[in-house]
Amino acid sequence: MHIGSISDYTLLILLLLYSQASLAEAKKHTPTLKPIEVERAIIMADAARKEAASVEGEWRGIRKMLLRARAAIWEENLELAMELAIKAQKLAKLGYAQAVEQSELDMPEYLQERK
Repeated sequence: MHIGSISDYTLLILLLLYSQASLAEAKKHTPTLKPIEVERAIIMADAARKEAASVEGEWRGIRKMLLRARAAIWEENLELAMELAIKAQKLAKLGYAQAVEQSELDMPEYLQERK
C-alpha cells in the first residue's frame, strides 16, 4: 500500500460526506414550494385586494402584481410567485386599513367631492 493513496481516499471520502451533509442542510432551509400552495397564496391575496376595493382602499399596482405572480407560476418560478403574492396581500391589507382609518376623518369642505 502506498501511503499517499490512503490519504487521497480518506480525503475523497471526507469530501463526499461533507458535501452530502451540506446538501441535506440546504434542503432543510429551502423548502420546496408546490404550485397549489402558491396558487392558494394568490387567491388569498386577491381576496384581500377585493376586501380593500370594497372600502375604496385598493392600492395601485396590486392587480398587476397578482398577474405577474400567476405568470411566474407558468414560468415555474414558484419562489418569485410566492414572494409577489405575499407582498400583494400585505399591500391589500394596508390599503384596507388605511381606507377604514381615513373614512372616519372630517374632510375640509374644499377637499370633498362636489356633486
